[in-house]
Amino acid sequence: MTAPAASYSKENPLAARLLENRVLNKDGSSKDTRHLVIDIAGSGLTYQVGDSLGVYPSNRPQAVDEIIALLGATGNEPVSLPRLSGPVSLQEALASKLSLSGPTRKILETLAARTADPREKEQLAALLAPEAKEAQEMFLGQREYIDLLEEFPGAKLSPQELVDHLRRLMPRLRPWSRLPRLALPRRPLPLPPPLVPWTPRRPRARCGRP
Repeated sequence: MTAPAASYSKENPLAARLLENRVLNKDGSSKDTRHLVIDIAGSGLTYQVGDSLGVYPSNRPQAVDEIIALLGATGNEPVSLPRLSGPVSLQEALASKLSLSGPTRKILETLAARTADPREKEQLAALLAPEAKEAQEMFLGQREYIDLLEEFPGAKLSPQELVDHLRRLMPRLRPWSRLPRLALPRRPLPLPPPLVPWTPRRPRARCGRP
């Protein structure tokens, strides 16, 4: 039996089925932008102009496993997150609760305090210097948290220390600018979010929006 529409929320999203995944780019394009269609049949959900569809993403298993390995963890360690009533495993937190991108100055400060490597301390001190604001922004803009863990292995962070720096993984909101021909609950939802593999200045492949 399908749950009523009122039971779905950002804390309890609908697990919808992907009906169509079609490449929109021409042959030979360096991009991979796709048109997706999501089935909400039986959910009781309806939509109209001005509404947005929130798609809850998950992080790539490979990236999650790499971070766990860099921490020297197993993934089973319990970690506490804001707005959750109890702890979850590190694996679950990294996979579906937290964003692995967008490092800030705060993580550099933590790495500088934790590392015992003189070279790492020197590099981090230079990035944290007041006159290095522009260089720091460029440095962080080209990296994700996994890159920093790789670059500063002398800084031994606990699972909880790392997740305390990570932002909540937010839904990707896609607005509708027009009504479908039949605004019925059983009609599949056309969804055109771009999925674009990209490569930052550092040589680690990414998948998302550059």
